[in-house]
Amino acid sequence: MKGQALITLLFFTIVSVTIISTVAIVTLAQAKSTSVYALSIETYFYAESGAEDALVRLLRDPAYTGTNLSIDQALVTVQVSGTNPKVITSSANYFGIKRTVEVNVDYSNNILRVVSWKEM
Repeated sequence: MKGQALITLLFFTIVSVTIISTVAIVTLAQAKSTSVYALSIETYFYAESGAEDALVRLLRDPAYTGTNLSIDQALVTVQVSGTNPKVITSSANYFGIKRTVEVNVDYSNNILRVVSWKEM
């Protein structure tokens, strides 16, 4: 009887450890996925910030062609190309995640009008 109780105890211990390990692995995977998703959303907002900054700079200087910005720990690259319509491309890189926003603007008669705004 003593040997049978020991085998039963070992069996339940192995099953319990397996279940706990599986739950821990799944929980860690979901936490990492959630973290990457949150970073991706932040990166998108940094790219939008670069595009908004370019709009303001274009209003002040129609010859503006772009710049590199550092926002928090994100590197944002803004490029303005074309004559009319102008195309603003703002790319943000934040902890290895890259998101890009493209804004088409019409600049005529000293009026800047946003024609389209999309993520690339």
